[in-house]
Amino acid sequence: MATGADIRAALGEQMSASTTPQPRPAPQASTKARPSAPTIKPRRFKKPPLRARVRSAHWTFEASPTYSRQDQLAFRRWNREAPPGSASQTSDRFAKYNVAPDVPTYDPETYEKELADPAWTKEETDYLMETYRECNGKWPVVADRYISTNQRSMEDLKARFYHISAKTLSIQTPISSMTGPEYNLYEMLKAFDPHKEASRKKLAEGHLSRPRDEVDEETVLLGELQRIMLHQSTLDAEREDLRRRLHHPQADSSSYQYSTSTALTALWQQLLAADRARKVQRLRPAEVQPRPSQAQAAAPPPAASEQNDTPSELSKADLARFGVVLAQEKLPTGISFASDRLSKPRVAKSTAQTDKIATILQHIGVPELIPLPTIPVIEQFEAIMSKVHALLDMRKLAEKEEQELRVRQAEVTHKSSASLFAGILLLAQLAAAVKPMVHLDYSAYAGTSLPNGVTQWLGIRYAAPPLGNLRFAAPQPPLASNGTVVQANAHGPLCLATDAGPPSDENSEDCLYMDIYAPSNTTKWSKLPIYFFIQGGGFNTNSNPNFNGSGLIKASGNNIVVVNFNYRVGPYGFLASKEVYADGSINNGLKDQRQALHWVQKYIHHFSGDPCHVTIGGDSAGAQSVDLHVTAYGGRDDGLFHATAAESQSFSGLRTIGESQFSYDNLVIRTNCVDSVDTLACLRNISAADLQAVNFNTPFPGGQNPPLYMYGPVLDFDFITDYTYRAYAQGRFVHVPAIAGDTTNEGTIFTPKNASSIGDSDTFMKDNFPTFTIPQLRLWNSLYPVEGTPTFPDSGRYWRQVSNGYGELRYTCPGIFVSEVYAKENVEANWNYRWNVIDPPAAASGYGVSHTIEVNAIWGPENVGGGAPDSYMQGGINHPIVDVVQGYWTSFIRCYNPNTHRLPGTPEWRAWTREEEYVRLMFQTNATHMEGVPQAQQAKCRQLQHIGARPPSLTMQKIIQRTQRAERAAARKTAKAREHRQRGESWERSQTLNRQRRSAIDNIREAQRARKEDWALGPLAPRRDVGEKKATYGAMDVFTYQLPELDPEARPKWMHISVGDRVVVIRGRERGKIGTVDDVTQERASVRVKGVNVVDLNVPAWLQQEVSAGEEPTPVQAMARPLSMHDVRLVYPLPDPETGIPRDVIIDRLVHVNYTFDKSKKEWTQGDRLIPGTNTLIPWPEKTEPHMEEHDIDTPRFTVDEQTNRTCLLHVPMPLGVIDELRNKYSRFRTRHDWEYIDRKEQEDLRSEKRRELAKGMRTPLQELAEVRRRQKEEERQAELSPDQLARIGEVIASERAKGTRALQQGLA
Repeated sequence: MATGADIRAALGEQMSASTTPQPRPAPQASTKARPSAPTIKPRRFKKPPLRARVRSAHWTFEASPTYSRQDQLAFRRWNREAPPGSASQTSDRFAKYNVAPDVPTYDPETYEKELADPAWTKEETDYLMETYRECNGKWPVVADRYISTNQRSMEDLKARFYHISAKTLSIQTPISSMTGPEYNLYEMLKAFDPHKEASRKKLAEGHLSRPRDEVDEETVLLGELQRIMLHQSTLDAEREDLRRRLHHPQADSSSYQYSTSTALTALWQQLLAADRARKVQRLRPAEVQPRPSQAQAAAPPPAASEQNDTPSELSKADLARFGVVLAQEKLPTGISFASDRLSKPRVAKSTAQTDKIATILQHIGVPELIPLPTIPVIEQFEAIMSKVHALLDMRKLAEKEEQELRVRQAEVTHKSSASLFAGILLLAQLAAAVKPMVHLDYSAYAGTSLPNGVTQWLGIRYAAPPLGNLRFAAPQPPLASNGTVVQANAHGPLCLATDAGPPSDENSEDCLYMDIYAPSNTTKWSKLPIYFFIQGGGFNTNSNPNFNGSGLIKASGNNIVVVNFNYRVGPYGFLASKEVYADGSINNGLKDQRQALHWVQKYIHHFSGDPCHVTIGGDSAGAQSVDLHVTAYGGRDDGLFHATAAESQSFSGLRTIGESQFSYDNLVIRTNCVDSVDTLACLRNISAADLQAVNFNTPFPGGQNPPLYMYGPVLDFDFITDYTYRAYAQGRFVHVPAIAGDTTNEGTIFTPKNASSIGDSDTFMKDNFPTFTIPQLRLWNSLYPVEGTPTFPDSGRYWRQVSNGYGELRYTCPGIFVSEVYAKENVEANWNYRWNVIDPPAAASGYGVSHTIEVNAIWGPENVGGGAPDSYMQGGINHPIVDVVQGYWTSFIRCYNPNTHRLPGTPEWRAWTREEEYVRLMFQTNATHMEGVPQAQQAKCRQLQHIGARPPSLTMQKIIQRTQRAERAAARKTAKAREHRQRGESWERSQTLNRQRRSAIDNIREAQRARKEDWALGPLAPRRDVGEKKATYGAMDVFTYQLPELDPEARPKWMHISVGDRVVVIRGRERGKIGTVDDVTQERASVRVKGVNVVDLNVPAWLQQEVSAGEEPTPVQAMARPLSMHDVRLVYPLPDPETGIPRDVIIDRLVHVNYTFDKSKKEWTQGDRLIPGTNTLIPWPEKTEPHMEEHDIDTPRFTVDEQTNRTCLLHVPMPLGVIDELRNKYSRFRTRHDWEYIDRKEQEDLRSEKRRELAKGMRTPLQELAEVRRRQKEEERQAELSPDQLARIGEVIASERAKGTRALQQGLA
């Protein structure tokens, strides 16, 4: 068995061997034989074992190198001399327990980009980091050893180190991805202020160097304060006894009544009167000393007796110091305080003026009772009150001027009034022009004012990043930022496209951004129309990104706001399968567009836009998106848009979820997710780069080659409830003004240029429309023969044949069909166009007027990011068409009519109506005019409509059955999810309640500990309202302000207290107070009483701007905290049974009576409140109209209202029934009717017309043929004869007359 000596020897050998550079022979003790165990002799007392005396180490002042410097310059420092043999034991033996300080690391590139500071060089920063590491993070040692040419204090070193640490932490972990501890550390590092730290140290140094007299004085004051707090209950009892003796009524409120000298003077006079009348012994003057009674002898001596030994006279300095005012040398007639200067300015001549002063003081945070009215405080208060009175005088003057202005407006003529208000409005616009800085409720964006008079905001986030679990999911509202201002001066990245490269700076999965353009000279009251543009790209790419809206704005005369944005495409936006339907969302790209429209409704007013005047437009897939939004949810009108302008709108083939399953399965196979139990989770977990590597088109089932666009909208029977042709034909769409149109050669850029046979043509069509049957292809070939089509160099013979058919099938005919349906639905504001502006190079190559080429002219060729034809540019042959189309387009955006503000000299764009069908405007350079749709094209489109609108019947039956099963499964899933959600919400509520209770317990314990510490240390107790808690010490956290939400079964069935009721608090620290209820929450069974239970609330930084209401944000706000319903009782004045005089009565219980269920609103009526046991009904408080505060963005009514009708009679001269009889209202011979009767008759005529139209649609083929022949005969009868025909008829008549004349002459002869 080894002894302790062997172990120590072995350890010594190992330590010495590890610390010495050269090996040494083992100590002699380690080679000896193991000694035998010593014999222990019994001893009464054990002596402590002898320990080796270790001599204390000395300090040496010697030069030591600085390894953190590159030159390793040696400085002389004090170092402790290590004792012999201790270096090895301390440096190596316990090295594994050393904790290295956490020092931020960075590379030169990161330093130059993020961490550079003009006051610090990189070498000095590196030197600071090395010194911090060498000194193990001990700042006093760092400051002592830090040597630099610049004078750096410890606070400067800390500020630089913490700044570097915060920056590197935010670079390594983005703020949105930080955990709670990481974010708290980041906030703490970022909030360090070297000036506050230096001030804190100086304050502490000043406290330590206070003179003895000041410490003694503070000790006395603190002791007096503690004595007052301890004897508070005694003072309250004495006050109540005094009230009883004076027969003083009980106060209605627990607030202190004697805060002014006036109230105390009245009390003093009452006491003197009581002394003279009743000879109250203790109220006699001090020189008369009667024998005290037993009650007086037992009572504690008054506080004034403890100060009898103090001198009765004070110096002038002491009088000013303690705020004492001497009234008279003899017995005073009243009492005066220095605080009178704080109370008298609050009282005005009128009650209304006094209330206004109190409201202003409460708004700026001046309390009603100032505890320490020192001379500086009084002077500051008087300065504030002078400003308050000046403000009230200015308000009164402004109100008077406004009244005079209105009177003057009523007197002057309309012309002078208009000029006056135009000047006022012009000044208001100049003073309140829209600013580039926009504050939204989730972030703040700083835009850029351009020299052309347009302000742009680029890269505004309108939805949360669709990453992680939000991939393949519906868009969510944008997340709140950390309070920083986002510089909106760069476009957001585009969404990842199909058959494209990996993510980059220009393309990202986090792509839900929008750009906004608005005139710089507008105001918040402008309410300009909005053009909401949806870019195209076949739902597989963003093909029209980052268009600049300045051209449209300038063309409109600075009268519109332009919005364009990105949305998810390809599999990110349109992946569909049963897995995605179960745990994700379908048609997410369209839902991104819908989310952007909701964003516009909520926030566009900050950019001077009018959310009630939105025109949505788009080209290609964007135009198809317009159609899908118009028919979304079965044609439901959500008020998101009010007009549409579609360029080359497309009716692509809609597939069901089952028909789209193949694309999901192919993607799962290519991403190696087949073996995953949850394939959708596997697709969500792989990176965007890996997903992009396998994101390419594959053939449709039944196709031979990949289509042009594999992903697209899906018939989900929710957002898209039916095929687009059928939805329009059945009238299930939002009826708004619309523009639709296309180009002359829509299909040339899509079809294969080398198509040289009918097989190539049919293969292309089958690849892109896999549901095409052989009979349908045969019909399509007959409609588009190759004969008569032109040929071009480097192209196949069938290129123009397939391009003509593809263009009309997908783009041209849908536009004609939409305009036709609008006319049948009596939508008068309906226009159609054909773009036929010929570009010479495109015409020579055979592409002609290609797909969406008009977008370059609508936006302006310099605003589309390149790609516009040269002929559209300034000086080109087609440049004049730019102003023409922009005039029509901006006029439609502004007033839903393209003719109102069109370019002067351009033709009128006639609408496509039931009276004038198949008319459209043909855009052509210097030859724009109206034309009709050719009959041949109309016939082709009717044939193609049947192909696009009639789905297979068997497929539709399967869809209906699948939908019914899905609805039942969804109902079960919804019920289960509802139950799960309710359990989760109940658990969350219980956890919230437990957290609030634990927080309250912790606060109470902390307060008790602090009180004990203050009591024990007295004036030497540490201050707690310093540092980060200087402004918020003692304030309540905002998350514990509200009472916890109750479970639904624990909530009260009805609230017997309403807003406006008066209640009394029966429990808590505010017991006995009466106030008015200004908020009631049934979910929490709580009420908020105005001015009662007021607490200091610690307002977070992100909420301070909203709460401050335009004032300087403060971290602490005084707010009334809600009370539980069980802690208050209703107070209502009821007549006294004896005197009949109403007096306030506390009502303990009420019952709910006379309530019914409103079937229209699906809720219970309010009913009445009854006191049980009596027949007394307590009425509900009268609901007053809410006070609407005026804001800068409001439009004053008097600026837009014009009085046009001035009634002469103040009252109706006779009963309305007599007036109706005089007007002959009930006679069947009446010819003048009121508007209700006219409207009813018009509706009846409309229904009759619809029935006739429906009957026409049910005719047999023979009846249709007869109707066609009848129309042809009418047209032939109505045809006018030409001059040549009339001349020919005249010649025939003349010749016949000549023949008759000659025959007559021959007969006579």
